[in-house]
Amino acid sequence: GRNGHLLAYYLSLTDLSSIENSSQSTVVHLFGPKQKFVLLTRLQPFTRYNVSIKAETSAGLGKVVSKVLETQQSTPSAAVQHVGVETFLTASGVVAVALTWNPPHIQNQNGIVAAYRLTYSPIGTVLVGQEEHYITQDLQNNMHHVI
Repeated sequence: GRNGHLLAYYLSLTDLSSIENSSQSTVVHLFGPKQKFVLLTRLQPFTRYNVSIKAETSAGLGKVVSKVLETQQSTPSAAVQHVGVETFLTASGVVAVALTWNPPHIQNQNGIVAAYRLTYSPIGTVLVGQEEHYITQDLQNNMHHVI
């Protein structure tokens, strides 16, 4: 051809969220001229990446084509933080427990936290939405509860 023989493809993958945090993360892969497909693995959930590819011939590198992709959400990879528990008696003499917590660190959320699920026995499970606290008065006196 007039621009030389196809020698290779260069694919670069840039984590766009790391650029926003001032630490650019780019990985460059080199592929042979016959390869027309690549499976990108070990990507972080709920992360935006810029994927760029350019061809190289004996005459040099061609123009870059870029696409932005966002990986799907996943389950959090860490637990909630700073869990607080306070037991008290209400004015009517009912045993109550106040629970507070902070969400997992932002890097471990792997998406948007839609809800927190509290499980405690012997009562059951409560879905508390996006709130970071919960107060229950369903507990029985002189009984061990696991939360």
